[in-house]
Amino acid sequence: MAQLRYQAERKLGVGEVGPSKSPSRAPRILTSSSNRDHVHRYAGGKGRNLYELSRRGVRANGADGFEVPSWAAIGSDVFIAVIADLRKHGLSSADAVMIRSLILEAELPAAVHNQIDAAYAHVGGGAVAVRSSADQEDGANLSFAGQFDTCLNVIGVEAVRAAVLTCWASAFSDRAVQYRRAHGIPDDDVDMAVVIQRMVPAETAGVLFTAHPTTGSPDKFLLSAVYGLGEGLVSGQVDADTLTLDAASGEVLDLALGEKLERYDPAPGSADSGGIEPTHVEPGLRDAQALTPTQVRQLHRVGKLVTDHFGAPQDIEWAFTADALHLLQSRPITTSFETGSHPPEDCTQGNLQEDVQLWDNSNLIESFNGITSPLTYTVAKEIYFRAYRSYAASLGVHDAQLRQIDAWMPDMLGEFHGRIYYQLLHRYRMLRLAPLYPLTRRVLEVALGVSEPMPDAILDELQPFTFRSKWQQRQRRGRSAAIFARRYLTNSHEINAFAQHFYSSYDKFDSINYERMTSEDIFATFRLMEEELVDSWGPTMIGDDSVLITVGLLHLLTRRWIPDAPSWLIYAAVTPGADVESAGPAEAIRDLAAYLRAHEELAKLVSTTPPKQVYERLVAGDHPEFFSLFNDYVRKYGYRSTDELKLEVADLREDPTVLLPMLRNALNEPPPRSTAHDPDRYLRTHLNLPQRLLYNRLRAKGSRLLANRERLRFCRTRAFGLAKRMCRAIGRDLAARGILDAWDDIFYLEFNELRNYFDGQLPAEALPGLIAERRARRVEDAMLIAPPRFETRGNPPRYSWRRVDEIDPDAAQVSELRGVASCPGVVEGVAVVAETPQDATGGILIAYRTDPGWIAALANATALLVERGSPLTHVCVVARELGIPTIVQVPGLTERIKTGSRLRIDGATGVIQILSDPAVAQPNADPAVTQPNRRSTPPTSALDDVHRQAAS
Repeated sequence: MAQLRYQAERKLGVGEVGPSKSPSRAPRILTSSSNRDHVHRYAGGKGRNLYELSRRGVRANGADGFEVPSWAAIGSDVFIAVIADLRKHGLSSADAVMIRSLILEAELPAAVHNQIDAAYAHVGGGAVAVRSSADQEDGANLSFAGQFDTCLNVIGVEAVRAAVLTCWASAFSDRAVQYRRAHGIPDDDVDMAVVIQRMVPAETAGVLFTAHPTTGSPDKFLLSAVYGLGEGLVSGQVDADTLTLDAASGEVLDLALGEKLERYDPAPGSADSGGIEPTHVEPGLRDAQALTPTQVRQLHRVGKLVTDHFGAPQDIEWAFTADALHLLQSRPITTSFETGSHPPEDCTQGNLQEDVQLWDNSNLIESFNGITSPLTYTVAKEIYFRAYRSYAASLGVHDAQLRQIDAWMPDMLGEFHGRIYYQLLHRYRMLRLAPLYPLTRRVLEVALGVSEPMPDAILDELQPFTFRSKWQQRQRRGRSAAIFARRYLTNSHEINAFAQHFYSSYDKFDSINYERMTSEDIFATFRLMEEELVDSWGPTMIGDDSVLITVGLLHLLTRRWIPDAPSWLIYAAVTPGADVESAGPAEAIRDLAAYLRAHEELAKLVSTTPPKQVYERLVAGDHPEFFSLFNDYVRKYGYRSTDELKLEVADLREDPTVLLPMLRNALNEPPPRSTAHDPDRYLRTHLNLPQRLLYNRLRAKGSRLLANRERLRFCRTRAFGLAKRMCRAIGRDLAARGILDAWDDIFYLEFNELRNYFDGQLPAEALPGLIAERRARRVEDAMLIAPPRFETRGNPPRYSWRRVDEIDPDAAQVSELRGVASCPGVVEGVAVVAETPQDATGGILIAYRTDPGWIAALANATALLVERGSPLTHVCVVARELGIPTIVQVPGLTERIKTGSRLRIDGATGVIQILSDPAVAQPNADPAVTQPNRRSTPPTSALDDVHRQAAS
């Protein structure tokens, strides 16, 4: 081999097969001995990474050893010269089809042939792999996985020359052109080198991710393996073994065995012809693990070594021969969450790209479910901003840092098609104001009910603001922590003082008869109430973070002292107490239900008669004693109702009939409380006395904090109930004066528009147009399915949702499948089972297998399910880049699911719920919510007409 290389260099006298002697000269042939600057400039992504892998001290000995098969690269300057010659004929990069054809038919100059031949000779001739190596390929931001061509088991000079042309031509393939355009890369921004690498006769091969590609977490490695060449894996043709490894120890945390019915190897008799082909795997090996435990351990060690060398998690292609481990290539992992190790010095965004925003409604859906009016959203948005800012100021945050908060805090809430979402990253930023952030951030995810924990790499870097120096940071953060600690200890006193202030103001505003006031005076009163209540509310938000800290500390103690404790323990051990104020309505409902049970005739009336007719009879004088109790409840708790924070939804004081179905449902005797999960008894059994004293002290603190938080939420509900009264009175006054067509048109206006109208900055003539536009838009909005979490990119934000008329929104779950999670996200929608990419018509795309040709089909897919494959195939890599929830390796997928089935898939857990058969359809179901809220009497809403229009 060495003699062959020497003869080629002497004969051809070209390129840079050896060390560079002239750094200024553009090289044509690049190898592991070439000048580093030349390699990084001309060898493309694969060439650069191979160079670093080969030269930078990564090779190790013994059990950690590996080899990099010899390689050489045809520099991108050769490609540029070829393309420049084609452009002399008037072709541009937009003429992709013509350029591709001309490249494949090109008669290359002898000098170019000499370059290719020299590279082939350098690796020793024989069987080689010829791989594309575009400049942007295998980079830290984009992988271009599967976009360009690779030719395997290429043998002979002529075949290698043809393979190089094939790689060059693939730069202008339809999928590569679409990929560049999707990522905003100009058509003519492509430089293509080609790597020629010695083929390895692999016994087993695969891919190793040194951070989990689903979450970006560096705590887990993901390893896939097949028999034979790795092409069977990355193309999706072979169902691979998938192992999840602990990144630190290499322990196998999870193993999913693929069927491995086939393997890919050099074609028989290919010594002259080349090519690869599949062969059947022996039956006894199909269900066996492709890798031995020793090989798994070696890959883990080598993966750590390579990751440490490159300084970032890697996607490593590897192969085992009979006697050695070979690394074929390594590239940075590209996912929605980047995890580079060198963030900007003043980074507040973390490693998430700055134009990417993460929206989640896991917690907000409780308060703002389904379509929410513009007025509710804009009032809530302003309240959240003012309250959070006031909270920061109460912790001693300086003006310079408060101004930084002002830059992003107004976007704490976002509205999309009438649905309200948290900007989740901003919520994490605010959590930084409290101590013990590493502990509280994970408790926050439980508290919010988010389905996908945020990667540590992002959470560690998110900051609410920055400082001029480390000293200033320590000094000011220390001051805030001290203030927090003091107020943590005195929380109950602080809440008592706030409650006294709140009810003093509330009683004052609640006693006003707004129906007798002009809308101008009502709005002025509304602003006065906002000034008195909202800014004083902010400091009390320390209670939320205090709860997170306390529950987190209890988690730590539980894990240390009772490692096998049941999951219910902490949440049963820390409760706000039976006498908490917010429990009042439930207790009052029970009392009313008990009265009904004691009066059989009345109970029968409530149980069998429509609520409106029952109420009419009560008003007419029937059952006066019960009606008095009924009215006492409405007077005391009338502001508590479904969707109680949505201004457009009537509360009990406006529509008391809503209470009657609640009473009907409460008529059955409440079941006795189970004592099976008694935390006191459990703790007495499992903790010694000193441990129990400390644990119970922390429990008591947590219970007081929870009770205080419930008191605050009860106050919040009262405040919004008061706001509802004011808004309705404003709407009725404006309608009576002819400014609005109907009183409830007010809910289609934004708060700032009302303010501008009453300040004389927005003419009354402009209001009807705004209202009509939003009414029409709400009809369209109601036809869209709101995901629980999604990303937006760019400004204006780019995202896509599914339409409700493509799915059955009210189907019942009938079955469940499980597979290997590949990309996180929860999607509910209609299945589209496709045999070819051309069959894909959107929805949840389902395929038996995929290859790189399927990537174009991802453009309108809401999710991807693959029966045969692994998280490391090209299609799955690109699906992750696009943020498409993906599950692979699902046995029986295409047999169990048919086109039109309604599914709910969770890409983070690998769970697929089959909600309905295609034949089960209820087209009249309410489309305004992702998960229909089944209730006997829905709340009366000013937007109900929109829902009816959308459903009809």
